[in-house]
Amino acid sequence: MNRLFTEKNRKLFYFESAIIIFLLILVVFLGLSRTRVQKQTSAIKKQNIELNQKIQAKQIKLNKEASDKALSDADREVKVSALQVQSEKSAKKLINKLFPILLTYSDSKSYLKRNDLAEPYLSKSVLHSKNIFATSDTDMDQLDEIGLHSKFKSVGCSMGIIKGNHIPMIILTSYESWESGLRHGVGQDIYEASYNISTGKLDHLERINNLYSGRVNDDDDDTND
Repeated sequence: MNRLFTEKNRKLFYFESAIIIFLLILVVFLGLSRTRVQKQTSAIKKQNIELNQKIQAKQIKLNKEASDKALSDADREVKVSALQVQSEKSAKKLINKLFPILLTYSDSKSYLKRNDLAEPYLSKSVLHSKNIFATSDTDMDQLDEIGLHSKFKSVGCSMGIIKGNHIPMIILTSYESWESGLRHGVGQDIYEASYNISTGKLDHLERINNLYSGRVNDDDDDTND
């Protein structure tokens, strides 16, 4: 009877021990699993934080680059606009000085003198242009023979956008002309020109059309031989 009881107690002890061991293993396993999950979760959070920091840093860099480019573009536009305005002012001053020289003469001597007077405003190629400076003996003899006079009246222009170092120009001039003993006539000529920003001169000037010519009123006619 006692042996039977002892045997039962032993089996119960083993069973309970097994359950306790199982529960301990389960607790340890769950503890380890929880720790592993916590570590994984912590690692994932850390990765997410680092990733977000990298994204933010990249975004800040991109924003700065975009801002710098915008400022650079704006600065470039301001500089180009300022250069355009300044160059237009210089070009207008030039033609206001140049065309009174080109369109005012009374004989071959004063006509030829125009070349020297216009030198500060024109490139060498323009100074040798027969379109602007006719210098043949035949032309000069004819000018003196008919007593051709010219008197500057006005000049205006329109300008294009800067291309390289040049500003394209269309110039409109007005002048009076007459031959000795005859009534004054009025003319308007159109010129095509190019203003060189670097040299401050016209490196292209060509008369392309005579827009208008006619007689002035008798009251305005003060012809001098």
